[in-house]
Amino acid sequence: MKAFLKRWRTRLIVIALIAAGVTWWATRKAPPPPPPPTGVVTLADITQAVQAAGVLQAKNKVDVGAQVSGQIQTLHVQ
Repeated sequence: MKAFLKRWRTRLIVIALIAAGVTWWATRKAPPPPPPPTGVVTLADITQAVQAAGVLQAKNKVDVGAQVSGQIQTLHVQ
């Protein structure tokens, strides 16, 4: 009978250790993410210029109209 109890006690200890290990592994904190790359912002003039001759054409053409009378206050374009 003592061998039977000793065997069960050993099994319970092993199961408890495994449960403790799994609990520790599941609840550990993940390392914080690395900070995003940053840089120094400075105020400067833009020195590039483009000189070209040509004709501009719109990519899309849309007729804007209203079904009611009034004035268009704002027109959002992209």
